[in-house]
Amino acid sequence: MTYLDQLPPERDLPAARQARMRHRILDSLFSPGRPAAVRGRALRLLGASLATAACATAVVVWTGGPSAERQQPEVVALGDSALSPIVRDTGNLCLTHARQEAADPMRNPDLVWPADGRPTMVNYAERESRAIVIYRLAQWLIFCTMEPTNPPSGEWSSSSNFARAPQWLAGPLEGSSASSSDPWGGTTAVAGFVHRRVAKVVLDDGAGHRSTARLADGTFAVLSDGDLAARKGRLISYDEQGREIDRRDAFDLGVVGTTCWVDPAGKVVLYGMDRKHAPTPPPVGCGKAEPWTPPKGWTPA
Repeated sequence: MTYLDQLPPERDLPAARQARMRHRILDSLFSPGRPAAVRGRALRLLGASLATAACATAVVVWTGGPSAERQQPEVVALGDSALSPIVRDTGNLCLTHARQEAADPMRNPDLVWPADGRPTMVNYAERESRAIVIYRLAQWLIFCTMEPTNPPSGEWSSSSNFARAPQWLAGPLEGSSASSSDPWGGTTAVAGFVHRRVAKVVLDDGAGHRSTARLADGTFAVLSDGDLAARKGRLISYDEQGREIDRRDAFDLGVVGTTCWVDPAGKVVLYGMDRKHAPTPPPVGCGKAEPWTPPKGWTPA
C-alpha cells in the first residue's frame, strides 16, 4: 500500500502503466499553443500564479479509496465534522503537502506554516467520489483535488498547488487550478477567484453537462457533471439579477502571453509576461481588471 503523503516507487507500477503515465504527462506539458500542464492525469496550473508568483505542485497516486485503512498524516484540520469522507481525506492530504512545502524554503520562501495556528478551509466541492478543497494560509491559497484514476483501476489520484491571494482579477472571475481526465475535457475540476459582484458560476460544455460552482470567501470550486466535451467547457458568471457578465474557456486560467488588463486609471496591473515590462501606454485591447476584495483576515499579495 502507498500512503497519502508518499510517492509510490516506480516498481509498484506495471511497466505499461508507467509508460502511459509518462506519455500523458509529456503530452500535457508540451501541448501546442497552451501553457504548461502537469498532472497524474492532466493538471493545469496556469496564468498569473505562474507568471507573477511562485507556485508549487504535487501529484500522488495510491491504491485503495478514501475509506481504505492507511496511516494518518500528522496534520489534520478540517473544521466541520459533517464533511464527507472524500472531502476530509482530500483536505487531510492538502494540509500534509502544504506543510511539506512550507518546510522547504528553497521552493516557496514566502510560504510559512503558522506556528500557533493552521490553515482554514474556505471552500470545497464534491461529486460522487471526487472532491476539490481550498485552504487559506496567510497570503496563500492552497488548492487540492482527489478522484479515482481513469479508467478505474483501484488507484486514486490527487494534486495540489499554491497561489497567492491576488490584488486584481482578469475580469469578474479568474481560474487558478484546473484538472481533467482527458486533454481539455472529461471529468473536470476547476477552482479560483471571483469578484464580489459575481452571484453564480456555472461550468457548461453546451452538450448537456452543466454544473453550478460553490462560491465562498471570494473563491469558487466546481466539479463537472460527467465528462465534458473536449475543448467545449466554459465558465459562465452571472450577477445577482441573473445576467451573464462573463464567459471564458474553463482552462483559460489567469493571464498569459501578451494579454494585459488595466485598472480604472488605465494602468496595466496584470500582464502575461513580467508586469514591469508591460508596454506604456497600454496597448489597445487590454481588458478591464477588477479588484479582488478579500474576506476578513486575508492579506492579498
